[in-house]
Order: sequence, then C-alpha cells, then structure tokens
Amino acid sequence: MRSSAFPAIVLCAAIVVVGGLSTQANWKTFFLMNGIAAILTMCFASLAVPNAKQPLI
Repeated sequence: MRSSAFPAIVLCAAIVVVGGLSTQANWKTFFLMNGIAAILTMCFASLAVPNAKQPLI
C-alpha cells in the first residue's frame, strides 16, 4: 500500500502558493486562470476515466 502523505503535502503547498499569487492578480486574470484550470481539470478527468460513455460536462 502506498503512502498518501506526499501528495497531500504537495497539494497543501500548491494551495498556499496559488493563493498567494492570486492576491496579486486582478479580477479578470483571476477568473481567466480559474476557467483554464476548470477546463484542464475536466480534460484530465476524462482521460482518467477509461470507460466513460459520456463526457463529464
């Protein structure tokens, strides 16, 4: 069984870094970054589910 401590630590570090960087961005850039992240998340999720018959959106 693999340990999930390392991914949890990386996730927490990423949240802190992205949160710090987003305080420096204006609203337009903030929503653009969130939109791109949402699209990439859906693309990667569709690749991770091998037997998906319909898209997730």
